Amino acid sequence: MFRHEVLRARLEIRDFFLKNTVREVYENIGQVLSLVRMQLAMLDSDKKAIASIESPGNLVGQSIRDLRVMCKSFYPDADILNEGGFIDALGNTVRILYQYTDPSLKIKGIQKEIQPELKLLVFKIIQEILTLIKESEGKFERLTITYTDEEVKFSILYNGTAIPFDNNTSDDDINLTIEQKVQLINGKLTLAKRKSGLMQVQLSHPLKYCYE
Repeated sequence: MFRHEVLRARLEIRDFFLKNTVREVYENIGQVLSLVRMQLAMLDSDKKAIASIESPGNLVGQSIRDLRVMCKSFYPDADILNEGGFIDALGNTVRILYQYTDPSLKIKGIQKEIQPELKLLVFKIIQEILTLIKESEGKFERLTITYTDEEVKFSILYNGTAIPFDNNTSDDDINLTIEQKVQLINGKLTLAKRKSGLMQVQLSHPLKYCYE
């Protein structure tokens, strides 16, 4: 069951980032290149000054750089397993869902290495939680990751209503709920309202998955 969920997580993580890449290409890069085409079409063939093509050239250059960055989204699961990739991917998830240019992510303790397969599954769980908050019209506030010698704890603060962990977030009836996935990795999951009025989701799990 654990390996099955890891494989599912790998595929769904790819699907999440690829959908965003397609949207970015269509909405942003597509618009930029359309603007370049219009600017080039307006150039007077008898007055081809270098200055007149400088702006389109810069736009094309920026589009090429953006496409190179987006290529990393083809295999985000591989980037997540690289050093620093896990944190970067969490930040990108928040940016995609909430359009935050600089999401609040905080690290406490000495960063420890999480078992690769476990890391993918944990990332998917957090991604599902962040998506549920978004779908309930909640506002993300902060994600804190605390490392100890034996476990990792994630604390997500948001402004909104309570979200369910026992509902299936997929159309596939055999997919585990968030609650079941947390149980599978021997983790703990809680949801509480703080005195400040913010909701707090806490997820903790061991650094390694123990096969029985």
